[in-house]
Amino acid sequence: MSESPWELRLELVTTSRRTWGFVTLFRARDGEALSLDVNILTQDFRTSLSNALERACSKLEAAQQDKRADQGPRSHKLAAGSMAD
Repeated sequence: MSESPWELRLELVTTSRRTWGFVTLFRARDGEALSLDVNILTQDFRTSLSNALERACSKLEAAQQDKRADQGPRSHKLAAGSMAD
C-alpha cells in the first residue's frame, strides 16, 4: 500500500512572539521516502521563516515611507513652481 500525500500547516510566530499567519507545506505525490525530521520544520524552520518575514516586511515598510517622504516635497515644489509660471 502506498503512502498518502500530506499537508503540514505551521503558524508563523517570531522569536518576539509576533504572529504573521500560516505557511502550508504540501506533499502532493507519493514517492520515495522523505527523510526529514519534522521537529526542524516545526521549530527551527518556522521561527527562521517568521523572523525573515518580519525583517523583509520592516524593510519594505521603511522603503515605502522613504518613497512617500521623497515624493511629498517634490510634489509640493512642482506645484509651487507651476503656480509661479
